[in-house]
Amino acid sequence: MKYKILFVCPLFLMALAGCSEGYEKSGGQWVWYDDWNQGSGDRPMFYLDDAEGELTELEDARYAKTADEVYYRGAKLYEADPASFELLEYPFSRDKHKVYCGTMSLVDADPDHFKILHNDKHIGTHSQKHVFKEVYGDHPALDENGRAIIKSTWSKDDQHIYHGYGIVKGADVNTFKPLTATYGKDENNVYYETHLIDGADTATFEASSNHAAEDKNTRFNDGEPVGPPRIKD
Repeated sequence: MKYKILFVCPLFLMALAGCSEGYEKSGGQWVWYDDWNQGSGDRPMFYLDDAEGELTELEDARYAKTADEVYYRGAKLYEADPASFELLEYPFSRDKHKVYCGTMSLVDADPDHFKILHNDKHIGTHSQKHVFKEVYGDHPALDENGRAIIKSTWSKDDQHIYHGYGIVKGADVNTFKPLTATYGKDENNVYYETHLIDGADTATFEASSNHAAEDKNTRFNDGEPVGPPRIKD
């Protein structure tokens, strides 16, 4: 089922208490209302895919579930099991089979050995689904209709390091440490999101923001070399 996005007129919204985000019924169907957008003067509304029967909001009211599906901000979590679903530190959650960041399950993650490594409170979730593959790698949910929501953050289980939902290939789970929301390193290599930064010097590599970093040889922006370093020997 394809999702629809509607824009509700401001006069109607004035009748709604607070114009805040949340789940409601519209025309007999469950929908998610985003917060009132002061800039554009609208309040986006999303129909919930496959939401049948009673909808129960969870302790974090951005999440809700039916007997068959789980939703985050109105978007369906990929293959989530409502019966065993539980919330972790936002925006993480898990069920007996999978771990989720936003709506996306972490590839092959073990729910029983999962640990959050870095969760920058100033970094929000995003839903630019068309760039997910480039940033985090392939995922079967990307072939599904409907919205997907993820956050740039670091986590691990006993086998893999994760950025968002993607495995950071080759990263050592025992020595890896996040530097910012996008940069991290282990004892041998440096990474930007899920990608190895080829040739970066691990010992001297420092990140000053989610974009800028340098080692003794090179200055980097978004993981790409851009010039000589500012670090002094």
